Amino acid sequence: MVLLLKFQQPSNPTTQQPNNPTTQQPKNQATKKPNNQETKQPKNQTTQEPNNPRTKQPKYISPQKINIKIENMGTISNFEELEIWQKSRLLARNVYTDFKDNQDFGFRNQIQRCSVSVMNNIAEGFCRKGNKEFHYFLNIAKASCGELKSMYYLAEDIKFVSNDVAETRRREAMAILKSITKLMCYLRNKG
Repeated sequence: MVLLLKFQQPSNPTTQQPNNPTTQQPKNQATKKPNNQETKQPKNQTTQEPNNPRTKQPKYISPQKINIKIENMGTISNFEELEIWQKSRLLARNVYTDFKDNQDFGFRNQIQRCSVSVMNNIAEGFCRKGNKEFHYFLNIAKASCGELKSMYYLAEDIKFVSNDVAETRRREAMAILKSITKLMCYLRNKG
């Protein structure tokens, strides 16, 4: 689902008219009144043509055009650009692959749901209004990472996966958990 917010374009006193060679004036000449005084428009009003659909339509921008800057990562405008989301997506895919043939449906559903919860909470938090809500959803994603690690201990104990697979997935989950913690600290300090 794509979430779009409606923002009004800020008023600009120098809205340009459509290109019409008969009415177009050179850029540096002001419109003159009959008494040779320059026409000045109040700063809070815009010139709009009533039949021009380009001036009537609101401007839609994605909610994350309110960009988030993260230390050395530059500006991120989509959650897909977040490395922690990309890693959690890969981890969720690996979890589904690890348990695709498992017949313990309760266990399989639980471990798959917590892996999906990590990536979805990162994405949902990023698409929320601000850093405080993003921090809240990152906290949920972090808790789901911990649950995933715990589930892999159980999966290893009851021989649903090999020791190597369980250890690898726990390391992957721990790396994501640490990255989430760093991002949460950044958001908390940013205020």
